[in-house]
Amino acid sequence: MSIMIIYGIPESFVANEIREKLRPALLEAIVSLKELDLNENQVSFFFPRDKLRVAIDQKIIIFVEGLFEREKRTNEVRNRLAENLVKAAKKHFAAGSVIKCFIKPFDPELGFCSSTEIEI
Repeated sequence: MSIMIIYGIPESFVANEIREKLRPALLEAIVSLKELDLNENQVSFFFPRDKLRVAIDQKIIIFVEGLFEREKRTNEVRNRLAENLVKAAKKHFAAGSVIKCFIKPFDPELGFCSSTEIEI
């Protein structure tokens, strides 16, 4: 499962805009890259809102965490993912907004557990 954390969302950006517009656009940018082999149920989104930031001069930072390293997930594919996410997000913010995306590959052998994989 991949986790997207998008920082810099202004308080004025209401939940409906995130749910109905931004989240689906970002999700499409991810699942459209077939090399990632991800579907919509394998991506979680978190949008911590910045109460101090106003709608002008937006700086949006997207982190993709937990993207397991796999053979098809090359540097080129991760770069295309970052570009796709920036393009998808850019459509939802003011023209002067700066949007950056960081893809953080993850090796599950370095430490990973899921409640779906163990008995409690």
